[in-house]
Amino acid sequence: MKNAISSLPVNVRGRRRYPRKLREAIVVALGKWQAAGGKRVDFVAAVGVDGKTLAGWNTRKKLVEVAIVTESPAAGVVVSPSGYRVEGLTLEQMASLLGALR
Repeated sequence: MKNAISSLPVNVRGRRRYPRKLREAIVVALGKWQAAGGKRVDFVAAVGVDGKTLAGWNTRKKLVEVAIVTESPAAGVVVSPSGYRVEGLTLEQMASLLGALR
């Protein structure tokens, strides 16, 4: 596994892009290492993967609750030629206002 990691190309920033299969294999190997009583620090040193990188792979993404809000109907806006603005009217209220302004 260490050979597979060291053979990966390094980008300009000095980082490697690990293929998904290799990441999964490393996480499984870490689980076995820890089940046998080994420490993560020793595994990181033995395999040659950065500890923070490995921690990111080994962390499950948490689901976030999302509230779906129904969209409110668009409110009308009336702007007069002289520049005053009236917002938040229903269609009926807008028709009544425009009729009164004639």
